[in-house]
Amino acid sequence: MNSFFKAVRDFLTDYLPNRRGRSPHTVQSYRDTLKLLIAFLRESKNLKLTKIDFNIFDTDLIYEYLDWLKHNRKCGTTTINQRITAIRSFFRYAADRDCALIALSQEIDKKIKATKAEGKIADCLSETALQVFLA
Repeated sequence: MNSFFKAVRDFLTDYLPNRRGRSPHTVQSYRDTLKLLIAFLRESKNLKLTKIDFNIFDTDLIYEYLDWLKHNRKCGTTTINQRITAIRSFFRYAADRDCALIALSQEIDKKIKATKAEGKIADCLSETALQVFLA
C-alpha cells in the first residue's frame, strides 16, 4: 500500500475519530472529500489508483480540484470551504507523520484559503414594520 492511501486510512479510521474525537458525521464528510479528490484524479487527470501518491500533489492540483468541485459537481461556496478544511487537515496530518511532506502542507495552508460566502440581502422593512419593531 502506498503512503497516500495508508495516510488516508489512518486519518479516517484512527486520527479523526480516536485522537481528535470527531463525530461520525465529520469523519464521513472528510471521507467524502478525499473520495471526491480521488475521483477527480481518476476522471480529470486519468490517473490509475497505483499512480496516486503524495508526489503528484501541489497547490495547483488542489486548485484544479476545487474548480472541478465548483463546475463539475456544482458545489457551493460553503461546501467548497468545508472541502478546503478537510484537505488542509489531511495534509497537516500527513506532514506530522512524514517530515518530507511539511513543505507541501505549509504551502497548502498558506495558499489554499476558504472564500467568503455571499451573504443574503435581507428585504427592507416597511416604515410601519420598522416602527413596530422599534417600539
